Amino acid sequence: MTRDRVLTPRQAAGLLQVACQDIESEIAQGRLTSFRVGRHVRISRADLDRYVAEQGATPPGGGKARWPVLLATGLVMTLGLAWAAADFPFPHWPHEEIGPQQALFVDETAATAPDPDDFAPINAPLDYRRYNEAANPGDAGYTHMLMSLQHLNEVPPDSTSYPWSLFVNLDTNHDRGDAVGSIVNLWKRGSGWSTAYHADVFAYGSGAAIGSNIETYDLGEDRSHLIGLNVQNKAHRGSAGLQVQTGPLPESHPWWEPGMDGGWNAGLRLSGMPGAGHYRTGIEFDRYTHGRYGLRMLGRFETGIDLGDNSLRVNGGVPIELDGRSGVALRYNPDLARIEFVSGDHTIAWLDVHHRDVDLGR
Repeated sequence: MTRDRVLTPRQAAGLLQVACQDIESEIAQGRLTSFRVGRHVRISRADLDRYVAEQGATPPGGGKARWPVLLATGLVMTLGLAWAAADFPFPHWPHEEIGPQQALFVDETAATAPDPDDFAPINAPLDYRRYNEAANPGDAGYTHMLMSLQHLNEVPPDSTSYPWSLFVNLDTNHDRGDAVGSIVNLWKRGSGWSTAYHADVFAYGSGAAIGSNIETYDLGEDRSHLIGLNVQNKAHRGSAGLQVQTGPLPESHPWWEPGMDGGWNAGLRLSGMPGAGHYRTGIEFDRYTHGRYGLRMLGRFETGIDLGDNSLRVNGGVPIELDGRSGVALRYNPDLARIEFVSGDHTIAWLDVHHRDVDLGR
């Protein structure tokens, strides 16, 4: 192997016994000289030896080599990450002044569709953009991904583990403006199905499997306006603010087996612990809500509403309809202090609440 030989990044990594990504990183940061032959990156042996000598190591083939500085740097970075993890959730933040930047949004009033090249700049160490205009070949289920994190946490049985594939921590004390730990913009065009967030949960073990878990902590002296989940419509009327579906696999699906009906034991559940977790109101419609129905059941249930040991309460004068089509209802008339059976605007019968021991069967 001559000293003026041209090397590929992979060959250079093999000589230094480091990962090819390390060589590419040193090239990208300008510490290792490279040149291009057509579309390919190449490194001269002389430049590689010069780079190794500048790090205080012996060039490959020139004697017993010491550890390259790349490995030492990787070790320092690993130790730094381990320190940061041990310091969670109260890291020591380095103070750095950053000028105001525009957010990554598109002009909604523009006459043409948004062009990624015209996106406003964002202040981020990592800003990767890709414009895709190629359709999938056939219908093979391929995807167009910008980033993929695949984390396999395989530990022995009965062991303790806390795998977190992606962690975002935002610490802010601002008084004006909006703070967002994670934001996703979905520009839905065309007739295809789209979602800003999607989670597939494959449950095998006996432990809880949750598609999305939100835990809140109100720790300050002043009570916060704390909301676990907020869904807000900012434009034309939407179809549903919150929807819980049944969507069983078809029998033709390879995972299907008898009993898979896609049902739920409870479509919506308010859960608590014995003696703790007080609900002042389980479900509340505030004073500014209005519409045609508060709660509407179009399905078929053995029991529409089961109150158990709980009461049903309405204000005086408000009817409880027994037949909505004919207008037969039961109500309390507070002005006359009597319970009335009505049909439309006419009173069929009543019971004076001041009377006692009245036999309605006579």
